[in-house]
Amino acid sequence: MNLNIIKKTVCILIPLAFFSACNQHGQEGTVDETITQTPGNQPVSNETTKTDTVSATKKDSTSVKDSSQTKASIPINEKQQTQGKSPVAPNFIRSSGETSPALPETTIEPGVNYYDIAIKKYEQKDYAGSIDAFDKEILLHPSNADAYYKRGLAKMEIEDFDGASDDFTKTLELKPNFYDALIKRGNAELYSNDYVAAKKDYNKALTYTTTLELLMNRAEANFKTSDYQGAITDYNTVLEKQLSTSFEIYYKRGLAKNEYGKYKDAIADFTQAIQIFPNYVYSYYSRGFAELQLQKYKEAITDFTKVIQSSPRETNAYYFRGIAHSKLNYLEAARADFGKVIELDPNFEDAYLQRAEIEGSDGKLTEAIQDLTKALKINPRSKEAYYNRGNFYVENGAFDQAISDFKKAIEIDPKDADSYYSKGIAEMESKKYNDACDSFSKAKALGDEERAPAMIERNCRKAKQ
Repeated sequence: MNLNIIKKTVCILIPLAFFSACNQHGQEGTVDETITQTPGNQPVSNETTKTDTVSATKKDSTSVKDSSQTKASIPINEKQQTQGKSPVAPNFIRSSGETSPALPETTIEPGVNYYDIAIKKYEQKDYAGSIDAFDKEILLHPSNADAYYKRGLAKMEIEDFDGASDDFTKTLELKPNFYDALIKRGNAELYSNDYVAAKKDYNKALTYTTTLELLMNRAEANFKTSDYQGAITDYNTVLEKQLSTSFEIYYKRGLAKNEYGKYKDAIADFTQAIQIFPNYVYSYYSRGFAELQLQKYKEAITDFTKVIQSSPRETNAYYFRGIAHSKLNYLEAARADFGKVIELDPNFEDAYLQRAEIEGSDGKLTEAIQDLTKALKINPRSKEAYYNRGNFYVENGAFDQAISDFKKAIEIDPKDADSYYSKGIAEMESKKYNDACDSFSKAKALGDEERAPAMIERNCRKAKQ
């Protein structure tokens, strides 16, 4: 009844550096540093990432467990995004229906330099005011590509990514070779989870220039589309071109290597990240995860303990340390870890499954059955919980209950040979021999080539014939 190690997710938010803006009267593709963005968790800019501003946060619930996602390794730079709507100042649309409400006109004052006003408001972080002023500038000068571009930057700040993308598209219509707009539109698409479109823009921008921002953000888009080798290649290029030697490069490359199954290489990257910036706790977490996959259980325990010391409510660290403890047969330590997970998150299904296995192996069948029953309340479609509880019922002599659980497991996964075989065992114990022989035959047909044939040979005369 060994349970597979179930990979959990952790959400890492790394504040990155600034966006740049184009010069109002400059050449296409050049950068004007009069506007810089400080969004806190935006895609990487061309500036070097500052390690002293790094922070980590958990995803959704404080447990970092997100049951809506595939239980895999650790994603990067995920951000809970809300789509805002850009303020609409220009409005020359007339009502075509008698009952439609009249919409206000935008007042344009003569002699006012709305472009300069928009820039100043942006610098003052009055993004709504900046957008309003850019609206008026665009009304007066609809071919001003820089106004669209910089309005797009302001919309990025208020997380109106769709509106920003539209502005960057308009910029590119007016300035087709303006690669900064391609990069920023890619960023807007990245935040809107349109990773394929983001990659397309980043690929095109890379025909004009190669920057840290481009490579880092394309790496993230690659990661999000499960192109882990592509992400690794991008991080390799950053290091080869010496665009950055930040711990973040090694950390993120390590994440991609974890997902790609290159755990030994991932450990080397996380170790390098720790040497550069030893206070980033999730480097230890990610290294511990890789060590767990390579059965380096003692090393994993050390790293997960480091995480727990820094973040004592990090449920996944307790969970994975519990796995490592159980693999080393440190059952009391493992039981304590899974108990702590349940204390912090009573809906953490896998902690009940793991603790039940320990209790069952220790002969505490009642406790094991209770934990599996709790797991089934959380997830009534858990084949594993039904299957394991059925086996514990068999050990406890409750054969009818065991048969019922194996039937449930088979309903969830009709091709599971183990469930048919175990049902056959329970039926044999209940003296339901015909049913048992049917179960063994189905287990054999589904690939059980050793146990089921032996039971048929020993107990099922009709099968011999």
